[in-house]
Amino acid sequence: MQYGINTIDDFDLKGKKVIARFDLNSPFDRNKKKFRNIKRIEAAIPTIKELSIKGARLAIMAHQGGDLEYQNFVSTVYHKEVLEGLLGIPLKFIDDICGPAARKAFEDLKDGEILLLDNVRYMAEEMTLFETKLKLSASEQSKTVVVSRMAPHADIYLCDAFAAAHRDQPSLVGFEELLPSCMGRLFEKEYGVLSKIMTSPEKPVVFILGGSKIEDAFNMMPEVLSKDIADQILACGLLAQVFYMAKGTYMGAETEKVICDKKLDEYIPQAKKILEKYSDRLCLPLDYAFSDKTRHEVKRKDLPVKKAIEDIGTQTISL
Repeated sequence: MQYGINTIDDFDLKGKKVIARFDLNSPFDRNKKKFRNIKRIEAAIPTIKELSIKGARLAIMAHQGGDLEYQNFVSTVYHKEVLEGLLGIPLKFIDDICGPAARKAFEDLKDGEILLLDNVRYMAEEMTLFETKLKLSASEQSKTVVVSRMAPHADIYLCDAFAAAHRDQPSLVGFEELLPSCMGRLFEKEYGVLSKIMTSPEKPVVFILGGSKIEDAFNMMPEVLSKDIADQILACGLLAQVFYMAKGTYMGAETEKVICDKKLDEYIPQAKKILEKYSDRLCLPLDYAFSDKTRHEVKRKDLPVKKAIEDIGTQTISL
């Protein structure tokens, strides 16, 4: 046990049926049917390999695609070939999550075999709206379809989806209510690093926040700033653009259309509150980049631009 949480070492896994939730969500090119980056899949390999070697009968649950943008949903069948190449052993796949076919395939596993279930986000219970609107307790989530149907067929639940573990969704919080549970090796490693940062960080501490999931950033920033965990936050990506919109900066029609289409303009009031209180600890980009067949950069003072902003600029990177 580490940090009060069970680890793989706390269980005899041979012959045990294990439901494991991983975060395999990776950038995917729909036209080429190919992943652009497989870092998250690679990070899951040590836990998957260890479970198989120790004789667990493993069913993998994972999501692919941000659920606020349905067009990004992709079947996890594409993960199968990548996982097999990295593991060096064959996997079973079924285009089901918790139906009769999935349950039978799970029951039929032999020691060391691995079953990859389809994209768990195909279940409405795993959607952000389900999470944010209903706000079910962990006990209530244990009664949802995906948990109540799969848990009776399992001996152990394992979570190695550290990057998604803050989400309040059935596959992440419901199984623990019904099954002996533990964290995987990636979760154990990441939790250890985060615990040190949150309790006894080596100063100074700088957080770099970017990407499109700015909801997570806005949930975290007040916490790490108010408790002086973060000395400074470097904002980039859509997060920084929302902060500039909160300051009254016009980013350009195409850029602001992207933000509004993703409904990220809803965070402008929160951005204003953070700017009012912590502007001296928030570093925003000095320049931006956009593409028009080739890369172009523009200083912040020279905004707006006609094209959608796609990156921070050289001056910001140097800073």
